[in-house]
Amino acid sequence: MKINDFIWLEEIIDKLETKHRLLPEEVEESFCISPLFIKGPKSRITGEPGYYCFGKSKDGRHIFSFFIFKQSQKALVISSRDMDHKERKFYEKRK
Repeated sequence: MKINDFIWLEEIIDKLETKHRLLPEEVEESFCISPLFIKGPKSRITGEPGYYCFGKSKDGRHIFSFFIFKQSQKALVISSRDMDHKERKFYEKRK
């Protein structure tokens, strides 16, 4: 999957920073450093394909994200957080 750019909504950035203590830059890094993309559910609003991304930041933080893959090859990030133990194990086994 080739992602050319990211689309960030202000409310998503606020949630990432306050609830999950993540910066958008860390999330973007996780899409570039050994990412594992898995097809998820379609967007209920637009019907566009949704995907999960398992990846790492430059600092080694394991990050799980859900995003919509736009026709423009941009990722609209819906949510991101640290992987839980089960997700981390899944990622390490498949990467």
